Amino acid sequence: MRLRIESMEHNYLSVGYREAKYVILAHIVQEIVWLPELSAIEEQPSFIRGIFNLRGHIVPVVDLGMRFGYGSEKHLLEHRVVVIENNARRVGILVHELIDLVAVEDEAIEEVDRYQLPGSEAKYIRGVVKQEDSLYLLLNFEALLNDAAEAVLDHSATPESKPSDAEAAIFHNRALELALVPEDEDVSDHADFALVRLGGELFGLAVEIVHEFIHLPELTPIPCSPSHIAGNMNLRGDILTVIDIRTLLGLQAQQAATEIVVLQVDDNVFGIAVEAIDDVVSFSAGTMTSVDQVNADGTAGWCSGTAKRGEQVVSLIDMRRLLPQLQTRTASSLPSTINL
Repeated sequence: MRLRIESMEHNYLSVGYREAKYVILAHIVQEIVWLPELSAIEEQPSFIRGIFNLRGHIVPVVDLGMRFGYGSEKHLLEHRVVVIENNARRVGILVHELIDLVAVEDEAIEEVDRYQLPGSEAKYIRGVVKQEDSLYLLLNFEALLNDAAEAVLDHSATPESKPSDAEAAIFHNRALELALVPEDEDVSDHADFALVRLGGELFGLAVEIVHEFIHLPELTPIPCSPSHIAGNMNLRGDILTVIDIRTLLGLQAQQAATEIVVLQVDDNVFGIAVEAIDDVVSFSAGTMTSVDQVNADGTAGWCSGTAKRGEQVVSLIDMRRLLPQLQTRTASSLPSTINL
């Protein structure tokens, strides 16, 4: 009797660095932060660009470009650090962009030794992942953790500053915010939101309904559909309707939408097109204003309230209030196979 071994599926975070694409096991990703000011460490390997303080924990940052021989380059404000953790050890990976959260079956991973020349060794790459029409390099996070941890032992930190004065100030403020250790407080008093740009303004979507983020692909138009229906796309075999909610919110487009936030509201799965994905943050109840305080006439509409993020005001979208408007305006125009 032949035993059948079923392929296992795991979630991976896909990221970009220059022209290369990498995947990291999602369950070891602790968090993703905007690149802060980094402190240099003496006698560090060249691929360790520096360290930063993450709420009392020192995190060394690995530059994949330096690790794989691309050479160094200037830090940019749009770069991010993916903080991974395993067995109580943390390391940050400097990336240029976040691409997607993808589900990969084991059989879709080709072992890296199939591509190596005799006598060569790939220490930090475990394999090559085939995902639709793209190829990703699967990072060996254990090797990265080991080398990065050894690099910061018994070394003192010295400041590093190469960007412009304005950029340096932003990097520095980010580092200060990340270093803050929160006081003991009731976590139930907080709510997590994904911040997105619509019409040049900042809006918050409750993380509990956010399924994933993806780049906006070429969409298939839907004949006779209302203007706020951007089109359909194929999302791993399923048809996803993408909506441009800017007109419904009374906003004018300031720039083309480039990203999609896939949402699941009860049994409804759909995407909304946004101009940019800004961040994922946690707001305490004390920093949020309720909708009753926002709308003097007592009407709720789509807004559940506002929150302050520095000097910026974030409008919090209640998709459960907005969804009936989408369904009412859409039902008469969409084919019966499309279900919002």
